[in-house]
Amino acid sequence: MPIKEEWLRFDEATIKALPSSPGVYEIGEYSKNPIYYGHGILSEKLKEHFEQKQSNPEYCFAKWKATWFRYEETESMEKAEEREKKLKHEHWMNFGYDPPCQSTA
Repeated sequence: MPIKEEWLRFDEATIKALPSSPGVYEIGEYSKNPIYYGHGILSEKLKEHFEQKQSNPEYCFAKWKATWFRYEETESMEKAEEREKKLKHEHWMNFGYDPPCQSTA
């Protein structure tokens, strides 16, 4: 089951408003096609990805023009990691390949 939350702009202002809680997230390119799934402390991980995208044109999220993200808060890091694994598996089952930034981010 995909993340049900609305897609949000992958920008500094939106990321600053994120909770500092564990969760799972999905980053999408301009058409909202998933390019990466991750987990961690939401505000920290997404800020890290955003800063790398801004500072390194060779970073996968820059190349793939990461524009959107959505997330779910979880009860724990363990739950977030489990959920990430499920999302990646669902992606593989639906598309037959890993998200393009999954092995490089």
